[in-house]
Amino acid sequence: MAGEETLGGRAGRGGRLVRAFERACEASALFGALALVGGMIVVLADVATRRTLGSPITGVTDLVQLAVVASACLALPLAFARGTHVAVEFLADRLPAGPKRLLRVAVALAEAGLLLLLLLYGWRQAEARLLLGDVSPTLGLPVLLYWAPYLAGIGLSVPAALFALLPAREGTVFAAGADGAGA
Repeated sequence: MAGEETLGGRAGRGGRLVRAFERACEASALFGALALVGGMIVVLADVATRRTLGSPITGVTDLVQLAVVASACLALPLAFARGTHVAVEFLADRLPAGPKRLLRVAVALAEAGLLLLLLLYGWRQAEARLLLGDVSPTLGLPVLLYWAPYLAGIGLSVPAALFALLPAREGTVFAAGADGAGA
């Protein structure tokens, strides 16, 4: 299939699946960025109304907290997918190719395992908060709104951490982490 993305040199369903996952990571990061911009707009509007009208906007803290949670959690999958998260590489860079590959596999599995634990913990906490009917302090927003971006971002980050083990492919976000970056 000419011009189609490939997975490990093979065209087909696997390549399309990887590309669809890449797009999901990019969309997640875009929503995270939009949440951050939304939070900034709320803060700016609050400052403006305090100065001009002498009155704050009700619920700014609730909205900004939601924006910060959403922006941080929804950006994670793309960071893992591209291998652009914080990493200590000065030791790994000195390793020969074989041990470096083994370290890359161990790190990817450790990342995915930790993310899976965070996802399970978050799911349980979200369930508990939902059963208790928890709401935000000022606006009364369901606390599930705060857990949704956390669960979505961490949920997408689990496979993103594992996709770092795929062979490098030109034109994909996963090519960046294929040389051992992040290990």
